[in-house]
Amino acid sequence: GQPHFQTNGANYGGLDEGSLYHPTFLTVDVARNLWVADTFNHRVLQYVDPAATDVVGDRVIGQTDFQTNEPDHLGLGPDGLNFPYGLAVEASGNLWVADYGNNRVLGYTTPLIGDTTADRVLGQPGFTTKDPNRGGRDDSSLNGPLGLSVDPMANLYVADFENHRFLKFNVPFTGNEKADRVWGQPDFEGGTPNNG
Repeated sequence: GQPHFQTNGANYGGLDEGSLYHPTFLTVDVARNLWVADTFNHRVLQYVDPAATDVVGDRVIGQTDFQTNEPDHLGLGPDGLNFPYGLAVEASGNLWVADYGNNRVLGYTTPLIGDTTADRVLGQPGFTTKDPNRGGRDDSSLNGPLGLSVDPMANLYVADFENHRFLKFNVPFTGNEKADRVWGQPDFEGGTPNNG
């Protein structure tokens, strides 16, 4: 993200595979590849085994190339991101991204060996909508998701920030698009801070 330890400017030296602008979350997959949510560049960068190689991104998700950084660069759909935050990688290599600005979580089937187009969407009825809570808070809605985690069974946990709750989705890559459990609220319709 910087050419050396003495610099700290956003996209120092220009927007490219070596720059960052407010990176927020990161994770490492089983092959020791680093994934970084480069939030204000509206992209996720993947670094192939950076401890053994170089310090520049090898793959970009959410933009067409390393030189663009517009939110939803090609329009709202499976290829764009709008302030990505949380990241989680399953043991199988599937990647989950909390797309905060679009009120959704996107799933990418093994993006390291596949393409960078999302294959799954949670929190929205499709890839071309982004309304908070889809018009009503329930087990299929999200409002500003931030943090993500996966367990060894490939269940996904989502910190649904603006709804003051976190949700568990049982193995969502198999087709489950509804949350199976909620914490922080009495039910899936609740959303007040501290549960009132």
